[in-house]
Amino acid sequence: MKRNYNFLLILIFFLSGCIASYEKKDYIIINDEKIALEISTSDEEIEKGLSGRTKLAEKKGMLFVFEDYQIRSFWMKDMLFPIDIVWIKDQEVVGIEKNIKPSAENGLIIYNSPLPVNYVLELNAGVSDKKNIKKGDYLNIKLKK
Repeated sequence: MKRNYNFLLILIFFLSGCIASYEKKDYIIINDEKIALEISTSDEEIEKGLSGRTKLAEKKGMLFVFEDYQIRSFWMKDMLFPIDIVWIKDQEVVGIEKNIKPSAENGLIIYNSPLPVNYVLELNAGVSDKKNIKKGDYLNIKLKK
């Protein structure tokens, strides 16, 4: 009986550690579904973004976090797959660019936020439609401290 008790204690500690580590990850809740986030805050991370990568995991997004509110400009330099860009002020969606394709050889197109924003979310192309994200939606952004 004592052996089963020890096993149960070990299992409880293991599971509580898994739950605690999951809660410490950055995520966003979009229409009741969690999406894990990669966070970009430094100038270097923001400039690079998803450039040069071949894909973004299916239930993942990249969130660009800014300390102030400005019109943000993004491009598709060195991108290898299409994305959706969600412009966010605080936690409200103020605009969406859908299914942006990688830049062609004829030059880069610059995409500007419609209003000053402090967050920009990049998702795989089509995710904003699948998740029914629209202007005026409030997103629940949870960033670890």
